[in-house]
Amino acid sequence: MKLKTLLILFFLQICFIGSTQVIDTCKLIFHYKFSHLLDTNLPEKYYQEDMMLHIGSQIAVYQSMGNNNFDSLLADGEKSNKYLEGKPDPKSYSFSKIRYYNFYFSNQFYTEDRLIKDKYLMVMQLPKISWEIKNETKNIIGFDCQKATGVCKGRKYTAWFTKEIPIPIGPWKLNGLPGIILEAKDEKQHISFTAYLFEKNENKNMILKLPKNTPLIKVEDYKKAKDAYNEDPIKFMQNSTGINFITPLPPLPQRKKRNNSIELSQD
Repeated sequence: MKLKTLLILFFLQICFIGSTQVIDTCKLIFHYKFSHLLDTNLPEKYYQEDMMLHIGSQIAVYQSMGNNNFDSLLADGEKSNKYLEGKPDPKSYSFSKIRYYNFYFSNQFYTEDRLIKDKYLMVMQLPKISWEIKNETKNIIGFDCQKATGVCKGRKYTAWFTKEIPIPIGPWKLNGLPGIILEAKDEKQHISFTAYLFEKNENKNMILKLPKNTPLIKVEDYKKAKDAYNEDPIKFMQNSTGINFITPLPPLPQRKKRNNSIELSQD
């Protein structure tokens, strides 16, 4: 399928979240250290990032701290203008852009991701993890936790959850235990999520909800468009914007192929 045809189909199939939706207020915030060995050929090179899990009475939102802080900055017009006028280092944009929305009582799960400058929402299915709860216990940041093991997306995880907050959620797509997951590591030590800070949120203006004007698209359509972008970013931008660059752009550096995705299977 030609790239331009693919783009037309992609943009035809988007819709928008309606005005009627669940609006929640953040009550609790957990901070996690996330670590991921991206390529087994580079065993010493782990990608690491600070992540946040905002929890309301119905919704939990998981994202990078950089993404959260950047969106907060853009929401403040004055601070945003000062930041952009200062010609920020491009490295300051180097953070995970994915955001996960978990409606944990209604079993609805959404992923928000970016393609170039635009954001898109996708309806996802949370993995059903067959956890085996163990007798071992330990304390993590002041919470009494219990051990459990289970397979998620092709990896066997050891997780530690606390019944002190009896919500079946955790970082990323980990879920299904009788308490929030505060630590999880896969058996090869390639992936880890470790809570290091807990906050009770007193800011009643910290709202949790799906973004109102973000297009909702099918996962397979987004993947096709993203594959097309990864294959030829310049051609993708020309076709999606309708702009033909008069002066040829320098070739973009080739993206490094990595062999150790966080998801090894779709199960």
